[in-house]
Order: sequence, then C-alpha cells, then structure tokens
Amino acid sequence: MKKLIYIFLLAGFMGVVSCEDKLELEPFDALDAAQAFETNTDFNNALKGAYAFLRDGNYYGGEFYLLPDAISDNLIISSEGRFSYQDYYLFNLNGNIAWFQFWRAAYDVILRTNHIIENIDNLADGDFKDDILGQAYALRAMAHFDLARVYSKPPQFAGGSDLGIAYITGTDAANLPARSTVGETFTAILADFDAAVPLIGDDNGTGYLNLAALQALRARYFLYTGNNASAITASDAAIAASVNGGVSTISDFPDIWDDLTENGVIFKVINTNLDDVGVGVVYNQSSPDGIRSEYVPDFAFYSQFQATDVRSTWFETSDFAGSSFNHVIKYLQRPGSNQATVDMKVIRWSEVYLTRAEARAETSNDAGALADLDAVRSQRYTGFVSGGESGAALKAAIQLERRLELAFEGHRMFDLKRQGLPINRSNNGDYSDGTGIKPDPSVLTLPASSPKFQMPIPQDEMNANPNMQPNPSNG
Repeated sequence: MKKLIYIFLLAGFMGVVSCEDKLELEPFDALDAAQAFETNTDFNNALKGAYAFLRDGNYYGGEFYLLPDAISDNLIISSEGRFSYQDYYLFNLNGNIAWFQFWRAAYDVILRTNHIIENIDNLADGDFKDDILGQAYALRAMAHFDLARVYSKPPQFAGGSDLGIAYITGTDAANLPARSTVGETFTAILADFDAAVPLIGDDNGTGYLNLAALQALRARYFLYTGNNASAITASDAAIAASVNGGVSTISDFPDIWDDLTENGVIFKVINTNLDDVGVGVVYNQSSPDGIRSEYVPDFAFYSQFQATDVRSTWFETSDFAGSSFNHVIKYLQRPGSNQATVDMKVIRWSEVYLTRAEARAETSNDAGALADLDAVRSQRYTGFVSGGESGAALKAAIQLERRLELAFEGHRMFDLKRQGLPINRSNNGDYSDGTGIKPDPSVLTLPASSPKFQMPIPQDEMNANPNMQPNPSNG
C-alpha cells in the first residue's frame, strides 16, 4: 500500500505546498531527512503539506461531502446531470468503484504526518515541538478514522475477525502491510487522538487543529463507536477548551457558507482563490442556461426544511433544460472567487452540541439533551419555541435536527451505519415537486446488514500490495 502511495507522491507532490516550502523541491524518499527536518520552518512546512491533502477534490475538497449523502437517502441523481458517481448511487460497487482517490489522499496525509513524527526529536523540547507533534498525531488519527468509517464496520457491530484498515505509523515504502482488525484499528485511532491531547496548542489559527477541534473530533469518534459517556466528556472538553464554543447565530449562519464569518466553525480547511478547489462543483455547475445539478435533494428530505429554517438558504429552485429542480447551493462560492470555491468546514459547534444531545438522550439525561438540541434549533428557526420533547420523541427530534444541520457535509451514510440502520430512499422523482425521473426500485433500499456499507478496497491497492485483503463488497 505504501509503495502505491509513494507513486502518487512522486506524481503529485510538486503542486501541493507553497513554493517557498523546502519539502516541495524533492519527494520525501529522495530527500535526506536531516536536510528536510532541521528548523521550525521545515516542520511548519511539512505540517502544511499534510493539511494540504485534506483539500484534495476526492477528500474534503468535494467527494467526502457528496458520496456519503449520495449513497444514502439525502440526495437523488439528477436526470439533467452528467450521471457522475452514478455507480455509487446505484450501489454498483467493486474494486474499481471504490473511492480510490480518497484512499490515496487520506494515506498521503498519514504519510506526511509520519515523517513529522519520525523526525520530531530534531526540534528542541518546548511548546513548539509539542504542538507540532500534537497536530501530527491528531491529523494521523483523523485521516485513519475517515478511512475506517468508509472501509470497515463500526466496532460495535464488528466481530473479532472483521477487518479494519492498515494503520500506518512509519514511512518505509518497502513495507506492505496487511489490514488490522476493526478493534485494533479503532484502538489505534483513539491512541493517536489521546496522545495529541496534552501536546496540541490552544490557538493555532484558522486552518489548523487546536485543542478544541481535537476534543470535538474525539467526541465524533466516541459517538460513532457507540461510547455515549465518553462522547459527553469529550464534548464538554471541546466546549471548555474554546473561547467561543457556541452555535452560530441565526444571523451569522448564512455567512459561514460564503466564508464571511467563522462563527460556529471549529476547524476548516482553507481553500484560497489560488488553490481554487471547486468544493461545490460536485453538486452543481453554473451555466448560461441556469444551474445544472449532478444531484438534488430527495423531495421528502427537502420538504423537512421549514420556511422559517435559515438552512433553507442552502437551496435554489430554478429551471434547467425546461424542468424545475431544487438545487443545493450550500457551496456555491464566496465573493470574489471562482464557482464552488469556498473553505471546507470539517467540524462545527452545532455538531458538538448535537453529539452531546444524542449521547445525553441515550444515557437518560433528557433535560440536558433537550437543552443541547434547543441550543441548535433556537439559532436555526425564526420564532423558535421548544417542543419540550422527552423520551423517544426527543431522540427522534435529535436525529432529525442532526440530519438537517449536517446535510451535504458527508455525515448521513456514517450516521446510518453507526446506528445499524438501513438506507431507505423515497420513491420521489428528481423534479422540484417530487415528480420527474424516479430511481429504479432496486436501489430504494440497502439493508443494514449489506456488505456494501463497507466500501470495496480499491483494486489498484489490491494489485500493488499482495498482503492487502479485500472486503466482501469487492466481489
């Protein structure tokens, strides 16, 4: 696997980091580590290189926001699009339809963090060294966690022999690792997250992980793995570590998506106009004939957004090719940028509050869960009045709000998967009123037990690494 990753590094390294970055001049395996990692600047530039691969169009630069929603029930393929990614939407998965470029990008992040960790003792002891190491551990854990969510079962549903991913902690290109078990994979992820906690800085600036972001990611991890008590503790720690750990206000909220404010955002990947990564192009393209969408919201889901909901600004209903569609314009563009160029919001405070709400509800703290739920709802609905829900109604309200709040941010498939729920799509068509071209009946449901919830291991990886084991979905 690493051998394959190095091939991509050699091909694509030159354009990723800024021109003053010494590490850009030669690939890592052709540059002596003593030269590459000498100064604080060297380590800062190496860290920038790791963050840069999060910007990849197959990672947070686009596909990681689309595919988990397109594979599940938030979106329907548009009859007037180019049928991009339709094999994923149709569950036609195999080793060649396996989200391979995401696999590559995530392991590129991991490789770069491993170079930092291996050479960290070239730095003098102190806060700078600790923070660089803490960010490297946190990024390594995050990338492995993203891979594990795509390619393996959640640990609460895995048997002892079920396979996770290969957890990579070194840089030897000759190493061809096998996959760890699911349990070993998630234990290693948590170990890296935990190792980062006492090291990472409190305020690393926009576009970098800090302690609050790390704790928020740990809360996401614990919720995904079914550890509600720890999800509450990590959410508490995230909020305590932040100077502004509050949900974005109803007035600020639209400006988040135009990059006019960072209120409510914990960690985002910076996408400059020079980078020009088209985050939203996976949803729609502007044309002289109007917006052309690849995917549109399923009408049943779209109808859940009330007129008083500020999130209704994520949609535009307009014609293309003579038919009316509800277009997702959440990532349309920021002022002065090219189409679909916006920063990539990886985690926001509303997710933390909804995580804690769900975990509190699951541990019979209805009052605390309702308070967290209302902290989000009160900043999304004009004239909001709490429903005062409890019990099953409260849990259902939390899940609805989570689905609405995190729509088109790459959460839906993982939320269904971690709860052991099937994909149940509606039978609506793709037009703005729910008519139009309907999905084939064969793709309306995917049972929770389906191996297709675990993406096939990419065939190129299987070919390059004889020790790599396939998933059942590879067949």
